Amino acid sequence: LSIRPRSRRELETALRQRKFLRTDIELILTDLGERQFVDDGEFARQFVEARVRRRQGTLLIAQELRQKGVADADAR
Repeated sequence: LSIRPRSRRELETALRQRKFLRTDIELILTDLGERQFVDDGEFARQFVEARVRRRQGTLLIAQELRQKGVADADAR
């Protein structure tokens, strides 16, 4: 998170790869969400801003957000 914002699913995947227990992963993600360090809506907003500056199209941006595990409502 210090390098760049990440979606909840990206963090979950990274924790699973590092062999964290599923219950610990949920506790960590819940805590990060409550502290507003993980917010897929805010992640999507920042992601779109960066892509728009690079003049990428909306369909590509939406596809990339889905690949990162962002829900359609947050992607919109």
